[in-house]
Amino acid sequence: MNHLHYIQKITNDLIETYQTRCPFAISEAKGIKIKYCNDFQDLKGAHVIIAGTPYIFLKADLEEQEKKLVCAHELGHDILHNDVHVSSYSFSSLSDNRMLEREANIFAAHLLIDDNQIDELIRSGYELSQVAAILEVDEQLALFKINEMIRRGYRYTLNRSPSPFFLK
Repeated sequence: MNHLHYIQKITNDLIETYQTRCPFAISEAKGIKIKYCNDFQDLKGAHVIIAGTPYIFLKADLEEQEKKLVCAHELGHDILHNDVHVSSYSFSSLSDNRMLEREANIFAAHLLIDDNQIDELIRSGYELSQVAAILEVDEQLALFKINEMIRRGYRYTLNRSPSPFFLK
């Protein structure tokens, strides 16, 4: 199984196990502490492990929809990259960072967006901006989901690719 299939499988397993797509509920059930920070400037969120306890830190003044997205993204880091922590990021190149961010974004897209819902909207002729608005997700996240669905055999046409750093 390649790594991208693994991300989809592990996300589907989490949804089935916890009977929710809510990153806050899954984080709580997994024992991940969520803290809100008023002093984040450009940073929207972070995943760290302190004394063996995983934490997701979220910028306090984000809109609720963006908090959910950032929480899902950071949960992805916890599940996929639990051996890499904010305090020890030492990438040999920018491409290492891009890969980690891309994987966390793909995880968030699988967690927050149901295949059947987005497929129905696309087949009904909705544009990307409309799909994202209806699903209450960021357009970039919808792009990640659509790209993953194309990779799995869905027949859609995209005019652009998502940015791995859209949350920055």
